[in-house]
Amino acid sequence: MCFLHSTVPVVDNRNSNVALQDTDEIFQLPLGVPLIDTPNGRVLYITRHGESMYNLENRIGGNPSLSNRGQQYAQKLGQYVNKNLKFDKVWTSELSRTLETSAHIKDIEKKRIMKPELNEIMSGIFDDLSYEEFKDQSPIEYKERELNKLTYRYPEGESYLDVCSRIEPVMSEMDTGENLLVICHQAVIRCILARLQRTPAIEIPYIKVPLHSLLKITYLNGQNTVEVIPLNVACVSTYRPKTDPTLLSGLGDSKLELKALTKVSSELKKTSLESPKINTNKLKADEREH
Repeated sequence: MCFLHSTVPVVDNRNSNVALQDTDEIFQLPLGVPLIDTPNGRVLYITRHGESMYNLENRIGGNPSLSNRGQQYAQKLGQYVNKNLKFDKVWTSELSRTLETSAHIKDIEKKRIMKPELNEIMSGIFDDLSYEEFKDQSPIEYKERELNKLTYRYPEGESYLDVCSRIEPVMSEMDTGENLLVICHQAVIRCILARLQRTPAIEIPYIKVPLHSLLKITYLNGQNTVEVIPLNVACVSTYRPKTDPTLLSGLGDSKLELKALTKVSSELKKTSLESPKINTNKLKADEREH
């Protein structure tokens, strides 16, 4: 069974003043059915890149290099991996910060495979801006992303749903592979973890993925469990909790009403739940099993 990606619409829901609701049924369900070929006992390792200069400056996207502390993490990661683990493959994105993070792993030039599917969420016209610049220059866009972070698509960029679709071509190999380390980005790892752990869609943008930690994901008896292994290199926190909608009431004007959210929900339900490959009852049964 595959993750439904080609048929899931991403509704451009900018300018709606309605936040996705925790009670909305469709967003309480995972976006796909579980993979079925995962070998029992499979262990997968994933880490974010080391702290980047943009992490320090609270900037969006771009292709920055690692900070000094990010370089320290890369060294520490290499030492830990070379001493304790054996990887035949190391997957990175195409971005500099993941390549730099992998640099100290033994024989990395032979092991490293760059995967464009693992690139960070594309922030389009807001690439390289700080969040404050984003907020000041485009308050309505900023508000819409804060309200509907799952479905919001950056102009000329991507949404979280787009990223969930983008990673699909590599998910099966990632889920069934052995001796694999994946080095990528916060939004991408959130989508990967949501897929593996059957996380409700609405929670994806708020999954905590700390910097400077190695995630050990073990599949055992039908369930993926995640162990966080901190490598004890100081870093900033890039976690942004869900915003209280009342704090955004003064930002810009809204042009769409509740029907915009209803459209998102109904179209996702149509493609995700009424597809011949999937149905509500099976999804609920899968949730009980996993």
